[in-house]
Amino acid sequence: MLAQSWTSSGDKKLDEIIRKTQLEAKGFDSHYYIEWIPYDDLKDIRKIGEGGFATVYQGKWSNGPRFVNGNERRYYDGFYVALKKLENSQNNSDELLKEVNVLI
Repeated sequence: MLAQSWTSSGDKKLDEIIRKTQLEAKGFDSHYYIEWIPYDDLKDIRKIGEGGFATVYQGKWSNGPRFVNGNERRYYDGFYVALKKLENSQNNSDELLKEVNVLI
């Protein structure tokens, strides 16, 4: 059995949501969990869109997503993810977390 290590966003409420989705996931190949990605794990970030309250970027995730081969945890190299920068998000933390909770 692989030991679980948690990464932290620095926001207690968001970390609780992330952990909940991971604990309920059926495995690493489940598409229904959230994972915190440290910004330093993202490369080749470029802007791909902009709206009224957010800017969307694309980045290459150098250490993920995870998969298991036998008893060994591995990572896909160069997987692309979407990033969303919310305007004034520090002022909308509770509303954002409510929206994330609804989506999962």
